[in-house]
Amino acid sequence: MSSEEHKSVRQFSQEEALLSLLYQEDDGLHTGAWARIYKRELFSKIRYPFGFYYEDLGTTYRVFFKCKNLVLSDKRMYMYRIRQDSIIRQDYSPKMMSVVPVTRQLYHDIAEKYPALEVAAASRAFSANRMVYFSIPYSMREERLKVWEEMCKYRKAIILDPKARKRERIAALLTYLGADLFHVLFSRVYRKQHS
Repeated sequence: MSSEEHKSVRQFSQEEALLSLLYQEDDGLHTGAWARIYKRELFSKIRYPFGFYYEDLGTTYRVFFKCKNLVLSDKRMYMYRIRQDSIIRQDYSPKMMSVVPVTRQLYHDIAEKYPALEVAAASRAFSANRMVYFSIPYSMREERLKVWEEMCKYRKAIILDPKARKRERIAALLTYLGADLFHVLFSRVYRKQHS
């Protein structure tokens, strides 16, 4: 048998797939549009929003809503080019503020369709907003405040959720110290964990 035949394959129910996506499991499903094979009919009424950043985050879960089963394989079938000018590697852009409406919609849709996954949706919304918060220049007070307020909506759920990523639970806890201390302390904690 070739090594290609020994690749792992995991099957997910719709709810399991959403949990993996929302908790950003290292060996699970992610929101990125790349590395996926979809049936065309899944997109009959779904489109990636034009002009938004985080369009993957705002679309992938909606596609999952239409799937009975999803399969994850580690077989290499797709090449992904990492560009230095990709959105994730850019400095702050006002388009990054689209994270707020995108995560609000994700949280609302998940909580409505799957109330049991509401806390998982809060975890993903908090994480996405936290990432944007740290990319906003300190001088842009209004934008920082908007994202800060969004993060604070989800923080209690994250702290009490044992399934949330440790990094997000620490960040959520530190938000109770205020924006300035949060920025300084979380930056230090995060750097220490990754050094």
